[in-house]
Amino acid sequence: PLNAILGLAQVGERESRGRETAQVYRRIIESGRHLLGVINDVLDFSKIEAGKLLVEQTPMSPGEVIDRVVTLSSLNAQAKGLGFAVSESMLPAGCIGDPQRLTQVLVNLLSNAIKFTERGGVALEAQTRAGRLEFVVSDSGVGMTSEQIGRIFSPFEQADGSTTRRFGGTGLGLSISERLVRSMGGLILVSSEPGKGSRFEVRIPLVAPQAASAPQPGTRVCLH
Repeated sequence: PLNAILGLAQVGERESRGRETAQVYRRIIESGRHLLGVINDVLDFSKIEAGKLLVEQTPMSPGEVIDRVVTLSSLNAQAKGLGFAVSESMLPAGCIGDPQRLTQVLVNLLSNAIKFTERGGVALEAQTRAGRLEFVVSDSGVGMTSEQIGRIFSPFEQADGSTTRRFGGTGLGLSISERLVRSMGGLILVSSEPGKGSRFEVRIPLVAPQAASAPQPGTRVCLH
């Protein structure tokens, strides 16, 4: 039903003749997308808690993942007048992993960076080093204290009690991302200072195609 509402609103926005009417449709679309994101977060978190989240082990292209992430995230940065820098170094043409879940993690991190950055910009870096894939999402936003960093991956947590009221969201995105990365055999490192932005580094093992004999595609990964 929500996708149908979004589709009708997009048609209405395209065909509207007045600016005010177009703005009304735009608000419907933005609110609908926000609600859809909240629903998807809750569903994913419920799957994780039930141990029913599927993480695939299939051939993927890290470069194509980056392209998809940039496509999904760049317009949000542009809408806020933020810079968006992307750099890639020594990425393999192919490896084994879950491109959909990796895309979800990076989009979550970039959405978080864009949300908490009012001026300046965000950046996405990708490279291969020491037998692993490394992705860094950084921003020039509000930053966090060490105490806030310590609880940032807890479910329903954000930097402080006023964050949800000011910026919105469920506080589930980072928790889901951390658990997804852990299910890939990796980890997320965080560094930040108040007023100086934040840096999230994702490290996951680089699995060559010929080395992936197990687990099979569609393996059920139990996350707790």
